[in-house]
Amino acid sequence: AQQDQQRQAGAEHFLLAAIDLPDNTARLAFREVGTDAAAFRDAVGAQYGEALRSVGVNAGEHIYGGLTPEPLQAAAGLYDAAPSGAEVMKELAANRNDHRPLLGAHVVAIVAAMEQGVAARALRCMG
Repeated sequence: AQQDQQRQAGAEHFLLAAIDLPDNTARLAFREVGTDAAAFRDAVGAQYGEALRSVGVNAGEHIYGGLTPEPLQAAAGLYDAAPSGAEVMKELAANRNDHRPLLGAHVVAIVAAMEQGVAARALRCMG
């Protein structure tokens, strides 16, 4: 989330982290439905761009003058996820006895079942 200039992790950040887990099950889940997990980051970016365009902001490179902004620094204190990220954590905790050990595919299943949010829209756009 901090690399994306966001202080709170949303469901999309949990899914991006799951894709990078060494168990490789998140990538396999994407492959099972005929899509490439690596395309998810671009799909998320497209959703943010579309949201900005819907309010009249052109999300081109000129926003940062062609420069890549530095990731945000971690905030001190308790961890606080965005509402969609908190929903992922809540579902993982509620069903923790169903998934031991926790695998990336479990995160994929939870995010794929979400009806709203950036991650849900990005997944729908991917097919």
